[in-house]
Amino acid sequence: MDQPSDGVSGQTSGDNVSDPRQGQTVQERFQHRGNYAMIAPNEKRRSQIQQQAEKETRQYEEYKERNKMGYISLPPQAVGGGTVVSQTGARQQQSLQHRQVTARLDMVQSLRINRHSEQRKKPKALERKQRHVCRQRKIKNGNKQDSRDWMKTAERRMTNF
Repeated sequence: MDQPSDGVSGQTSGDNVSDPRQGQTVQERFQHRGNYAMIAPNEKRRSQIQQQAEKETRQYEEYKERNKMGYISLPPQAVGGGTVVSQTGARQQQSLQHRQVTARLDMVQSLRINRHSEQRKKPKALERKQRHVCRQRKIKNGNKQDSRDWMKTAERRMTNF
């Protein structure tokens, strides 16, 4: 009679057959403890893994020894370049002054640009104001000649700006 096959191990249940990969019988490795079964580690396989790990560790240590950084010997020499402290201080002072001057120039340049843009806006605003005042006078007086004279006077003032 055939006994039912165990799906996990591929062996028939109840057999006390040796597992060729493990070196122990399957039944010897199983320990039933109440509601669960514990599979004991295979000592032969465990020792093989431990030996392999020790071998690899030794090889790594040997590799580190072979490729270890050697002793470096440098003759004594002056460091920090060939400049004297006073030269370094003078150079730092010059660079500070240069930065300050460029900052001032940048500020003056931006002020010029702002003034220029404001001056470009002023005549337009002034012209608008003059046109408005001129219209108001025209409406009040109804005299076209008066508004033309006033406009010429305003134009003369603008050219003197």
